[in-house]
Amino acid sequence: MSGTPPLPFRWDLARPDRLGPLVPPNTGRPLLWAAELAACAAKVLARAGDAELYFVGRSADSVHDILRGALRNTSWHGRVRRLPVSLDSYDRYTDAERRRLREILAATLPSPAGMASGRDLAFVDIVAEGRTYESLFRAVEGWVGAERGNWPVIRRGLRFLGLTEELHTSPKTWRWWQHAEWTRRLAPGAIVNVSIDSHLFHYLGGRQSKTAPSFRVSRWWDESVARPSREGEALLGLTLAAGYTEFGALASTRAALARGIEAEPAVREGWARRLAGELRRG
Repeated sequence: MSGTPPLPFRWDLARPDRLGPLVPPNTGRPLLWAAELAACAAKVLARAGDAELYFVGRSADSVHDILRGALRNTSWHGRVRRLPVSLDSYDRYTDAERRRLREILAATLPSPAGMASGRDLAFVDIVAEGRTYESLFRAVEGWVGAERGNWPVIRRGLRFLGLTEELHTSPKTWRWWQHAEWTRRLAPGAIVNVSIDSHLFHYLGGRQSKTAPSFRVSRWWDESVARPSREGEALLGLTLAAGYTEFGALASTRAALARGIEAEPAVREGWARRLAGELRRG
């Protein structure tokens, strides 16, 4: 590795006391799609399995924030993280850009040795065509190869969870993972999906205020991304993110997450039952 890359700054929203007066308290303002996002979050937990969760980019930040709030007093605290990188087609990147992406992965994910010996990794993102996930897979694969990591073991522990647009289905419905060669190099069951309302899908992916601009390749060397922004769109995004985090911490939300997990096939596994119990106890 040639250097430590700058990473987008984000406040620790699971510790609201650190925000001080920066974000005003939510005085009855409704959070858009709160119940739907909580239902989505429960499915993400259950379908990702007993894994470390990494939310890719910014689109699913609200799901991440709800989970961070809900899990703050459980044994899962710290198992929900962000990989705040926005990816284009891997083939378009220069050698220097691929090296920089590998440095971002090294600064964010466990090392290849840690991947081989630790928990499975589950990536979470909104998915339309799957281009981001293909680039991420190829970058991880290249990084593990360069570090001479145990790729067969690591490959079996990778999962890619797509938040997909809920559409009317038919035998001819196009499904992103069925047309991607790279997905056939993963272990069975590595691709899982949670479908969400079409309006919610486009709200998260395009219209919602975020805490920082997209971390695209043009900004991978920009040191200013590591400095917090306290105005404009970033402040709106921070206020929203803090609201979803506090919503996740509510007893009613934690109970809804527990019920959601118990409605999934994963409830047959001990880790899921224990997590549902912890969420209820708070």
